[in-house]
Amino acid sequence: MHIPPWLWFRHWCVLGETLQCWSVIDLDTVTDLLSREEVPSSSVITSLLHANRMDILESSEELFETAVEAVLAGERVGRLGGVALLQRLASSVEPTPLSGHGPRTAFARHFSLLEYLEGFLGYEHYAEDITWPSYDAAERAARLVQAFKSAAERPLTEWNTSTEPWDQIVRRGISEFGERPRFVELANLAAGIRSKDEKCQDSPDLFDIGRPMVRRARYARLRAGSRQWWSKQLQSATNPNEVWMALLLFSTWAGARTIEELVEASDKLIVGLGTSEWHSLYSSLRRAVQINSGRSWIDPLGIRVCALPPSLSVRTAALLATRCTPATVDELFERYLTGYEGDDPMVVSLRTDVQVRRAIKDETKWSQAIEGLRSSYSLGAPTSRAFVEVFFPPLKRGPTLPEVVAREVIDVPLEFPAAVVRVAEARCRQVDAAKILPVGQVASDEGWFTD
Repeated sequence: MHIPPWLWFRHWCVLGETLQCWSVIDLDTVTDLLSREEVPSSSVITSLLHANRMDILESSEELFETAVEAVLAGERVGRLGGVALLQRLASSVEPTPLSGHGPRTAFARHFSLLEYLEGFLGYEHYAEDITWPSYDAAERAARLVQAFKSAAERPLTEWNTSTEPWDQIVRRGISEFGERPRFVELANLAAGIRSKDEKCQDSPDLFDIGRPMVRRARYARLRAGSRQWWSKQLQSATNPNEVWMALLLFSTWAGARTIEELVEASDKLIVGLGTSEWHSLYSSLRRAVQINSGRSWIDPLGIRVCALPPSLSVRTAALLATRCTPATVDELFERYLTGYEGDDPMVVSLRTDVQVRRAIKDETKWSQAIEGLRSSYSLGAPTSRAFVEVFFPPLKRGPTLPEVVAREVIDVPLEFPAAVVRVAEARCRQVDAAKILPVGQVASDEGWFTD
C-alpha cells in the first residue's frame, strides 16, 4: 500500500502523541522540524496543540499566530480550560461533544454549564500569576476569551432559549478575527435554541453582514421547510465563506422534502468546494449532529433515497448520511458508495462506518471492514465512529472483536489507527489469558507431587 511521505510523517506525529513524545520535545527540535521542507508544519502544530505544549506555541509570535489560525479553523486542543491563552481560546470556541471523561465544552448536550464554568472561571484567582503573550494576535484572543467569560456567567436557561449569549461570543470573535469556521459553527448551534419569541425576522438575509450572524442563522433554522427561501440563499452565495455557511446551515436544518427538492443545487456547490473546505464542512456537520443527538434539536432525516437523482456526487451522499438513520445510510451506501474506489477521506470514513456496522452484525463481513479501516487510515481519514462507539474503551461489555481480526491488526499495527490497535491488543490479551492454566492445576494434572 502506497502512503505519501507527508502522511507517513502525520502517522508518526500521531504515534508520538500516543507515546507522549510531544510532551517532552524541546523548542530547538520543533524549530528544526519546521525548518525542513519535507515536514508539513500543520502536522507539527496539530500535535503540539493535542499535547498541550502551549509553552512552545506561545513562545514566538509566528508560532502563536499559526496555532490561533489552526484553532479557529477547527483544530482541537488536548485539554480545555487550562490557564494558557490558547487553551482559554479553544475553550471559548470549540463546540466539541463530551469525550466520556467529563465536560469538554460549554455547548455539549449533557453538559452542566455551572459545573463547567466553575473549572473555567476557577482560574480567576490565579490572574495575577498568569502572564499571557503580548503579541497583537494574543491581545485579540484575550478579548475574545473575556467575551466568553462574560457570556458564560449568564444563566443556563439563557443559553437554551436566547441567542444573546451565543451572539456575544460570535460577534466578538468576528470583530477580532473575521469570519472563521468556528464562529459559523457556534452560530449554527445557536440557531437551535428553544424559543417561541426569537424568530429573528430582522435578519432574513443569510449573507447580510450588517446583521448578527447568530440571528441570521436562527432565521435560517426556522425556514427548514421553505424551499423558496433556501433556493434563493443557495443561489445568492457568491464567495467561499458564503457558500460554506449556506451549506452547513442547509445540511443541518433543512427538512427532508426541502433537501430532496434542492439537492441538485446544493450538490453543485458541494462539488465545487476545495478539499480543505469540504473536509471542514463534513466535520462541522458531524460535530453538530453528535452534540445535538438525543436533544432533538436536529431531527434525523427521513429522506427518500429513491427521490434523489442517480448522478448525485459521493460528497453529497456522505453529507446527507451524517443526518440520516442507519437504515437510510445503508440505502445511500448501496446506491452511491458501494463501488467507490476514490481517496476522499470523509467518504472513505463513512464507507468504513457502514462496513463496521455490518461486520458487527455478521462476522463473515469483517474482512471488508478491516480493509476499510486500513485504507481509511492510509488516507488520513477519521477513525471509524462506529468502531469507537462499539469497542471503546477496550473490553467493555457488548460485542467483541473476533480473535482472527485482532491478530491481523496487531501483526501490522502501523497500518491501523491507534484506537483500533488498542482494542485488538486488549482482545488478544484477553484470549491468551483465558488459555493460561493455573500452576496448581498443571501440577495436579501432571502429578508433580505424587509419590
